[in-house]
Amino acid sequence: MARKGSGQTRQRILKAAAEVFYNVNYHEAGLRDIARLSGVSPRCIYKYFPNKEQLLVAMNNAGLKIFMEEMNRQLAGVSPASARLSRMTHFYLEFFQRHYMAAWQTYVTTNLSMWHRSEEAWQNLTRTEAILNEILADGQRSGEFRSDIDVNAVRLLFFGGVRFAIQSWLASERRWDLTSVAEGLHSTIYEAIIKRAEQPVSGNLPPTREQGIKTSEQPV
Repeated sequence: MARKGSGQTRQRILKAAAEVFYNVNYHEAGLRDIARLSGVSPRCIYKYFPNKEQLLVAMNNAGLKIFMEEMNRQLAGVSPASARLSRMTHFYLEFFQRHYMAAWQTYVTTNLSMWHRSEEAWQNLTRTEAILNEILADGQRSGEFRSDIDVNAVRLLFFGGVRFAIQSWLASERRWDLTSVAEGLHSTIYEAIIKRAEQPVSGNLPPTREQGIKTSEQPV
């Protein structure tokens, strides 16, 4: 019972912190604000989180765990690789549209050095990259995607596109539908990596030398 109560208190603190960090600048927010909203004392917060940065990283880890569980369910059984890539793109944006406070903490508040200082957080990020890598590899094995894909470039395009879309959406105060750009992002990536069949010879090519000679010999 004590462990259950401890877990519930921790969750209350994380939920309160998410709201405070969203409504107040992270650097200006105080643990007293979080304590007041969660109904615990500041000393109680220190029992679970030694400082504000570790509280922020713990929030991100909790959110990413939910994110990964949902994404794995969304992608289970989906084929071919292009359909999985499309589902992953749409899910990414749909998830953070639903969880806009998590989007703010992940893409605005948390800087790269914070991710690096938490092994769990960094592992969560690399797992999302691993899913994209597997989709690309599966598409190459099946012949759907080109064999000469620059995987690093595709990762930059995908995750950079997602980040820019989410940050732009947050900067606009969520005035438009974040998922509205999902199909465009997916199509851009897909068109860059799809394996194309040999193009048929065009009928508009200039005549060969032999054709030109034959034509010139014909009466006008």
